[in-house]
Amino acid sequence: MGLEINFRTMEITPAFWGYFLLFSLLAIFTKVGAGLVIRGSLKEKIFVGLAMVPRGEVGIIFAEFGRLSEIFDETLYTIMIAVVAFTTLAAPFFLKSYVKKWGFLVLKPEVHKRWLYFVSGFLWLGVGLFLCLRAFFWLKQQGLKGFVIMIFALLLSYPAGRLGLARIASRNLKRLDKKPERICCFAFQPWRSYLIICVMVFLGVALRRSSLPRPLLGFLYALMGGGLVTASWLYFEGGIKRFRKPNP
Repeated sequence: MGLEINFRTMEITPAFWGYFLLFSLLAIFTKVGAGLVIRGSLKEKIFVGLAMVPRGEVGIIFAEFGRLSEIFDETLYTIMIAVVAFTTLAAPFFLKSYVKKWGFLVLKPEVHKRWLYFVSGFLWLGVGLFLCLRAFFWLKQQGLKGFVIMIFALLLSYPAGRLGLARIASRNLKRLDKKPERICCFAFQPWRSYLIICVMVFLGVALRRSSLPRPLLGFLYALMGGGLVTASWLYFEGGIKRFRKPNP
């Protein structure tokens, strides 16, 4: 995903900053405009629009598909990733300033916590499938050798997911069990997980710039992706079990 930025081919020019500014403004104002169509006061509409500004994983995934299908070149792809990063990091400060100025009461978007087990599962499943797809694009160029590497990585990913990543998922399930019945919809993972995501992004950039051969990178991507897919089913199983339990 955003880990694929190649800084050696990136050219920082006035045009780069111009497109970055243009796309950033479009990303902000289109979301604020979308908030205006909901019911409520103008303050509430603007607040909802600002809350939708962060692009996050979805924007990165679509940008990566654009790059893989050669719709984007490296420069435009980098601009898209920069816009996603800017809107994700800047939105909380926009919201804080807006609330501080207008004294707007912020209500947490609460949902029943049973839904969050499935949200976590779909997130892990989606990221895992995408990593496997990226590995496939790399390894298919190796012919039969790449096919063997892909199969071997996926076979190893099963115990990696069941023995390694499943422990993380189990801890998260227990953490959700201790929460009240209705909690914020963004509480499906602990906040410290976002720090881990940042570390993984920088690690991916380092791997991209390294001299590691593509077959080895494809093996690592398939191993991690398959592990995430395997461990994601623990969330689905846990969610189904908790749905079957009668409410206290």
